[in-house]
Amino acid sequence: MAAIPQLPDYYGILQVSWDADTEAIKSSWKRLALARHPDKNPAKNAVADFQLLHEAYSILIDPSTRQAYDAKYRAFTSTDAPYSSSQSSRKTPDKNGEHKSMQELQSMLERCDNDRRGHELRLNEAHANLMRLHTELARLKNEVRSLEQEKASGQTIWSYLSSFLPGGESRITQQRQERDRLYLTTLYH
Repeated sequence: MAAIPQLPDYYGILQVSWDADTEAIKSSWKRLALARHPDKNPAKNAVADFQLLHEAYSILIDPSTRQAYDAKYRAFTSTDAPYSSSQSSRKTPDKNGEHKSMQELQSMLERCDNDRRGHELRLNEAHANLMRLHTELARLKNEVRSLEQEKASGQTIWSYLSSFLPGGESRITQQRQERDRLYLTTLYH
């Protein structure tokens, strides 16, 4: 079973509380961005740290993404304690509750993954049926085009002249009726 990735604590990264307003988030981001910018920070992981800082800022500054993050983060952790400068003040859940919660999340993830596979299968089947129908439609269009060409070529001067011959008109009428019958048969079968 694959391990569930941990969601980063964006409030902790920006060093703001859970109820911080956008101005507090923005000022904290500016202060930390100046200090952690890769041009001013010689550490090997400076680029990754700065990208994580920017990601945290972009998530928390937008109210809708912040709300979605809060809901997701609270689902991954059973603590609602706001960030404080000392990480030890956070409440840690008991191991049994956390394990059960992780099992439930893993089970939900597996169900979602199975649902996704089922949807992908149905989508592939629908796509194959659509391609089959497009092919059939193209074939029928070609058939209609050829029947129309046959019908147009049958109305030549020769057919006009042969209509004056004895029995010629009825033979041409029979040929037309046969073509029309074949045409209708191919359309409805």
